[in-house]
Amino acid sequence: STSNLEVPKEPQSIPAVPELLHPKNIENAELNIQGSSLCELIISRIRNGGDGPEVEVFPNVSEEEYDYILNAIGCDDNLVCKPSYNPNLKQLAATLPSPIHEAILVPLRTAMGIVIDSFTILDNYDISLPIHMAWMLDAPATADLPPSDQSYHLGIPDMLLTLQTRNADILPFWPFEISVSQSSEAAIAKLQRFGDQNDNVLAVTHIHIAEAQKHTLPTYEWAVEKGLDKRGIQMRELTCLEDGRFTSLSHTWCHPVTVTISTWIRPPGGRLDLKSRNSRHHATAICILYPNQDVQGLTKVQRIFQRTLERIRDAVVEHLRTEHAHNKELLDLLEVVKKWTPPTELLNWDKCVKELRAATKQTGFDRYRSWHRSFLKRAADENEDVSGGSRTSKRGRVA
Repeated sequence: STSNLEVPKEPQSIPAVPELLHPKNIENAELNIQGSSLCELIISRIRNGGDGPEVEVFPNVSEEEYDYILNAIGCDDNLVCKPSYNPNLKQLAATLPSPIHEAILVPLRTAMGIVIDSFTILDNYDISLPIHMAWMLDAPATADLPPSDQSYHLGIPDMLLTLQTRNADILPFWPFEISVSQSSEAAIAKLQRFGDQNDNVLAVTHIHIAEAQKHTLPTYEWAVEKGLDKRGIQMRELTCLEDGRFTSLSHTWCHPVTVTISTWIRPPGGRLDLKSRNSRHHATAICILYPNQDVQGLTKVQRIFQRTLERIRDAVVEHLRTEHAHNKELLDLLEVVKKWTPPTELLNWDKCVKELRAATKQTGFDRYRSWHRSFLKRAADENEDVSGGSRTSKRGRVA
């Protein structure tokens, strides 16, 4: 428990991680640490975990500890990993950005930028709709929330469409979260938290990427049997099979990928409920993009996307109407904003397919390259041990 931990006003420097907590020992370390030591470990991994696993899961993390961690990293713009918390399982997942992750996020950011650029808001209003990547989403600073410096940190979505007012207030309208493999439940919990604790959130979207099987590394003995040398294999030598697997030397480095996209919109005056399957406020497309597209599901998702953009337009109009209630000239100009119609298709799915296939291959090669580096190091260490043993034996005979 961290009941005695004070929430830091600025991110505090983290003590050097003891030997027990180095990556090679991390699985055993998690079982032996708790409280402030666990928080320090997690913060260190989030900030510096570039050489760690794609998804690192920390068990036995309380909600109080998660809030402490969020406040510690709240002002840090250069985080290596992104945290997600599952309150039901009390697990925190630290996720490294991956090529597959970026293959969805980059075209989504580009498409959203084009749509927002088409939304005509006159400069006279002095507002904007910025799109933030990996931006801390806060709850409004109200009396019923725990005290903090400025606001209460809720989490970091992958992408966030916001309204920035002329008073520099930032209202979060639409967070997007992309999860990989076992971090799906944590992503859903994070999005639900956004909707529950900030009424400005009008919609949320969850994109889940999963391999058909969990990837496992080949053994050292396998590599010796294959006669793998220092050169290893090149990326072009990875073979894409008909089912979507990328293989080389009889080993699968990346399994077929399935992408599921779910989006929810807040009912007018109601709660944003991610358990709801009401077709007016929710849509899901399963097994889309690769290997097969769920055409019917995608159509429903695009429809909810369009309705979300309409709700954002209406929220902007209402904000401007309130902000300029006594300025007839600006109120008359609101007709231009009200007439904006969002496109029927937000994202080009075919482009995502192309990007995803390339990213899947890159992910497979990155895994191979990391494993091959470890294999060469172990082989070199064993050769050194053998050479050292031979020298010792010779010295013994001379003596």
